[in-house]
Amino acid sequence: DISMLDVSVSLPANQGMNFLAKKQRQKRVGNNHPNVVPYQVMPAADGHFILTASNNDQFERFCKVAGEMQLMEDTRFNTMKARVVHREVVTPKLNEITSRHPKAWWLEKLEKEMVG
Repeated sequence: DISMLDVSVSLPANQGMNFLAKKQRQKRVGNNHPNVVPYQVMPAADGHFILTASNNDQFERFCKVAGEMQLMEDTRFNTMKARVVHREVVTPKLNEITSRHPKAWWLEKLEKEMVG
């Protein structure tokens, strides 16, 4: 069994490691992941879904599904680090892209490409 202390200690793991690595407090990012973009709730034409592209290969497969392979040529989008640094540009662009189709369309296509 998992103790309450174990759970409490593990909850701020990302924030704690970010502080130790950078010596600065993590900015608030709401429901978004502090170290992965996209790893968040995305709008669809008929609601919302959660998109996780936890590495560059998954993000490239997302771009393929979305018909937006040119994003991989943009230095703000083509690496995980760049997507995190440019979150304020990346997130609105991805919101625009995911709003084009309904949830079911995204979930079906992304699952086939093994994108979370």
